[in-house]
Amino acid sequence: MSNGIYFSILIMTFLISNAALCWISMLCFGKKTHVGTNLGRMISACNMVQWCFVFNYLFGGREFKAVMVSLERVFLAFAIFFLAEYIFYMCEMEMRKELKVFLFVLYVLDAALLATNPINHFVANVYYVENGFSEVARLEPKFLFYVHVALCVALLTPVSVALVIKAVKMSRFYKFKYLSLVVLEMLVILFNTIYSLKFDMGFDFSIAVYAPVIAVIYYMTFVYKPLWLTRKFQTYTNEHIMDAIVFYDKDGRVLSHNDRVDQIFDKEIWSDKERLYEYLGKPAEGTAIQKVGERFYKVNYTPMYDKNNGQYVGAVLIFHDNTETMNRLEREHRIATYDSLTNIYNRLGFFEASNNLLRNCREKAGFVLVVSGIYNFKGINTSYGVTYGDEVLKTIANCYSKLSKKMQMVYGRTAEAKFSCIIKRKKLDALVEALTSIPISDENGMEIYVNMLHGFVNLDDPTKTLDFYYEEALMALAKGKYMQRSPVVEYTQGMDEELKRRQSLISEMKSAIEKREFFLELQPQIHLKEHKITGAEALVRWNHPTLGRIPPGEFISLFESNGFITDLDEFVWDEAASIIKELNQEGSYLGPISVNVSQEDINNTDVVSIFEGIVKKHDLAPEKLHIEITESACADDRTKLIETMKGLREKGFLVEIDDFGSGYSSLNALMNLPFDIVKLDMLFMKNNNFDEKSETIVNAMTQMIHAIGATIIVEGVENDEIVSRAKKFEGDIAQGYFYSKPISVEEFKEFVKKFN
Repeated sequence: MSNGIYFSILIMTFLISNAALCWISMLCFGKKTHVGTNLGRMISACNMVQWCFVFNYLFGGREFKAVMVSLERVFLAFAIFFLAEYIFYMCEMEMRKELKVFLFVLYVLDAALLATNPINHFVANVYYVENGFSEVARLEPKFLFYVHVALCVALLTPVSVALVIKAVKMSRFYKFKYLSLVVLEMLVILFNTIYSLKFDMGFDFSIAVYAPVIAVIYYMTFVYKPLWLTRKFQTYTNEHIMDAIVFYDKDGRVLSHNDRVDQIFDKEIWSDKERLYEYLGKPAEGTAIQKVGERFYKVNYTPMYDKNNGQYVGAVLIFHDNTETMNRLEREHRIATYDSLTNIYNRLGFFEASNNLLRNCREKAGFVLVVSGIYNFKGINTSYGVTYGDEVLKTIANCYSKLSKKMQMVYGRTAEAKFSCIIKRKKLDALVEALTSIPISDENGMEIYVNMLHGFVNLDDPTKTLDFYYEEALMALAKGKYMQRSPVVEYTQGMDEELKRRQSLISEMKSAIEKREFFLELQPQIHLKEHKITGAEALVRWNHPTLGRIPPGEFISLFESNGFITDLDEFVWDEAASIIKELNQEGSYLGPISVNVSQEDINNTDVVSIFEGIVKKHDLAPEKLHIEITESACADDRTKLIETMKGLREKGFLVEIDDFGSGYSSLNALMNLPFDIVKLDMLFMKNNNFDEKSETIVNAMTQMIHAIGATIIVEGVENDEIVSRAKKFEGDIAQGYFYSKPISVEEFKEFVKKFN
């Protein structure tokens, strides 16, 4: 073969080998891992060894060749250093930083001696060997050269041992990988040793095997998949063919998968374990529910280990379509958290959604919890029917839904007649305005206003639970029902003590009746023309054994709000009848006494039968017991109220309309209700705006009342001026502090004796 052809073959072989090494090194650096980086550095150093040898072999004079042969040893030494780092990372061993720095310094010093050898010949003498058509520079070792070789051997030895130990310890699925690396390393060392010992050899065959050996190393490091393990995983896949399955080896490369994986993820996601883990949020070992797109999957992540030595060999992820189950659970969750009637959150759902809002809201300050109650909802159900009551609830829920489109809020129906919401404090006024008086039509098309009361509390303490705040808002609502002066009440610190007092009064009410802690006082009624006592009103009082006299305004409104008022009223009716009988038998007073009947009594009891039984029990004439019904109970003109009043009159009782003139339906009351007496509230005459127009209206009312044969009792008579006006408007009877405050029965007897 001619020198030209031989030269051309060498050049082509070098170029192909060099191109292969460059490409493989770029692939290694592209991995961006410790293993890839150090393998890339080693390949780059080997590439430089090739360049130095080729320039030594083919080009330049003796001085140039001497430099190239020295640099060849320098780059070979660094290739060994990076090979060591690569092997240590492959074997999952880490060289101590101090040792790494120490070795690197030694290699730098060694490299400096080798690089300057063409000048000082400290390491070796340079001699030249014929290669057929040129000369090749070779090194004749001196003492420092053997130090250089010893340094390389000192690093290669633990590297080889580490590979052998790793191969022995590894699972049978990965033994071949590490044994192959040991063989490849030994092969390169063998070729290099042969060239080093054959001083007359003109060509380094170890250079020629760099490319194929490094290609195999790259394959074993990044591409190799154990065939046995692949088959094992494939069998596992076939057993779970209905689910999407993907298997990974210990380095996160896909060993096997089925077609269903492609139906769930893009290939660029599932083809890399770390990328899939990042997409799934790094699932823990075991089973978890994961939403992918619009579907839910039960993801089972199972790492796999070699049974012989417990080594981790790979992992399997199974994706089971769990969409139907999750949809069912979601439906069950909705049933559990939504009110079936109003289709808004129930108590459980409201608390869950509210906690989520407060947990995720950046601006946590400024929120309030509002609990709103429907005033007298029990009476609404009784008077208008449950169907209308349901319509009330649904209408109020719709009001909340409309408001939620205008303001950030969570709302729900948290009790039978209670709605709750969380809103910003600045939106509270708008909520109260929209939900305080709501017009709702009944089955006849009549528009009825349903009133709501609101209690709220500021959510200003993150240490308190929402349940705790809810109880505070309920206290504020209870206060509002008790006060009835404002539609909205804010929780204050003293309310819990007040609530305890009120709960105590409620719990003691029935026993207080039995112990006769309740008693009656009588307020005389004076006939204006005859100037004598013709009647009295019975007013209940409570003398508590420890709290003393409790104001009627406190306990009456309290009992009205919880439905206990009927029990108290029945006690008053019976006690009043007993007092009438006692006074009549003594002859100290022969007139009637009037008692109050509330709307709660009319809605919840058979008032006519009860009064009939009372007068029969005490052997009284019915006209001795007058029955007062407040004008507020007449406002809606309901059938049951009219029937009750008619029934009482048919049994001989006289029916009074109390507080007439204080409401807005007085004329309707005159037209539609059967009654005998009207109690005209004259308190409005005390103000300075009582002018000629007011006088004309009141005069017309009194004339109408007299025209239909009813008697007028003027109540609220407190001074001479009111007495004069009462006489001017032809009032028949007067009642008020001008004559007497409510007094005990004994005092009433004395008052009658003196006054008459």
